[in-house]
Amino acid sequence: MSYLGSISGRGVLRSGADEIGSVDYQISVYRSGSLNEARGVLSGESKALFSAFDAGSTTLALEDGSEITVLVTNYSPGQPTADCVISGPVPGF
Repeated sequence: MSYLGSISGRGVLRSGADEIGSVDYQISVYRSGSLNEARGVLSGESKALFSAFDAGSTTLALEDGSEITVLVTNYSPGQPTADCVISGPVPGF
């Protein structure tokens, strides 16, 4: 697995048409064979992070206006950060 780069910024989490909340994101992208894998950390209000964890798959609108599908994989209630994996392409990679 080789590191390709990362993206970071401030975005908005959504579940369907509902806005969950604003978060800061730091997402790293790796090449594994012929596929890219992406995972990272979301930081924000614990209520928004819990809602994203509870919702399952959510959409993250990035600073550049593009959207990616995010799954919160590790979150402890009340904490300001959560781990996530990205499903689908990451803009720029």
